[in-house]
Amino acid sequence: MAIRSIKVLLSLCVVFLMSCKHDIYQAPPQNTKLLGKITSLQLPQLFLKGIDSREIAVKSSGDFDVTFPLTYSGIYTFGDGENSINVFIKPGDSISIVGDTRALQSKVMFKGSNEMENNFLLLFAQSKDEILKQDFFSLYAMPYDSFTLIADERDDALTEKVQGFQKKNGTFNEVFSGLLMKDIAFENAKLRLSYPINKRIIMEDSLNLPETYESFLQNLELDNFENFLVPSFEECLLMYLDYRWLISNDTVENRLLWKWEEISKEFSDARVKDYLYHQIFNEAIDSDFEALAALMPEYRDFQKNEQYLVSDQKKYNEIAHLLRGNQAPNIAYKDINGASWDLNSYTDQYIYVDVWATWCAPCVKEIPHLEKLKEAFTGKNIMFVSISLDDQQKVWKTFIQQKKLGGIQLLAPEAWDARIVKDYSIQSIPRFIIIGPSGKIINANAPRPSDARIKKILESYL
Repeated sequence: MAIRSIKVLLSLCVVFLMSCKHDIYQAPPQNTKLLGKITSLQLPQLFLKGIDSREIAVKSSGDFDVTFPLTYSGIYTFGDGENSINVFIKPGDSISIVGDTRALQSKVMFKGSNEMENNFLLLFAQSKDEILKQDFFSLYAMPYDSFTLIADERDDALTEKVQGFQKKNGTFNEVFSGLLMKDIAFENAKLRLSYPINKRIIMEDSLNLPETYESFLQNLELDNFENFLVPSFEECLLMYLDYRWLISNDTVENRLLWKWEEISKEFSDARVKDYLYHQIFNEAIDSDFEALAALMPEYRDFQKNEQYLVSDQKKYNEIAHLLRGNQAPNIAYKDINGASWDLNSYTDQYIYVDVWATWCAPCVKEIPHLEKLKEAFTGKNIMFVSISLDDQQKVWKTFIQQKKLGGIQLLAPEAWDARIVKDYSIQSIPRFIIIGPSGKIINANAPRPSDARIKKILESYL
């Protein structure tokens, strides 16, 4: 059968599976067993993530053996948080997984239930990355018609992988086949959603989509909690919200606040909404404390998932001291010449702090924008302070000198163990902080220099 014919057949099956009641995926709770050995773990724990998520305790040897009640058949994500694989699990299964986190995606041994299906998932994960041969810029700079051809070719290649594997190894479990088609459908949607999002990043004024662009979204049923049975759904759901923001003509400047409002307009499934509110919370705590503070009262009312609510409230409490108006934790390090610099000594100025490192590509990308910002505010009552988390002073000094960087350049030699990392709850870099006169926090997670808003924000204080 030709690939196009197979693809049409699979598309029809996807429509059917996404529109019918998914009784084949749900069963009365049955004890399900996972056991095996995963070596080279940093911490003695593993995670099973999906529609039924849980932590799995691991012995120091890497051995684990857990039995738990499972209701839904699904393609779950299994790993240590950084390295993971997809595993097909049904209620009542007994599955042995043996591997090493250093090569979890390529060298894993499955025994017990669903061996064939889980071996396929390993190969399939590799295929997804190998099929697209274009680099980021080439893929998203190309015209829409050319991109569509690439996306169609990828669809065909994934379909061919599914059919080819079964010809050699036998027919997949019926439940797995249904889940796999759902996962492929969301994978294809992810690729197509990524086009306008990433094209806008590299070519800001070149977004011109045809009226039929959204046709691939038909029959996906994004507003359906059971789609969490496949791993690609989560990212597809989040990308869809980003896409909706991108094409909107709304005047709301804050992307997080816009997406927050959009959730109640686009979705009715309570569990999908709970997940999305939780994800917007996490996005805000990573990038915008001020938006987080604005959303938190509503979050407590809207969030119906008790587990999300408890964990997110705990996270919020941990950064509450960094909200606007609180006293900024002191910052004290030495500059490139060995002289001491102390935040408490500068109580009459505004300070724009950049926490970065020479090895951090996104940090380095911000440097030209930061240098332009410094020039724009020359002679104004604002100080620009860059604090590096490099653990090699020589590398840091050489970089500063070669790039001829201005402003105050400080080094936190303890790197990720530095006081500023703990005091300001820094989870990733670059991180920008605005501190006002008298050492009061204005924004402990401020916009980056490349963000068009930052110049206006700083001007409003001066």
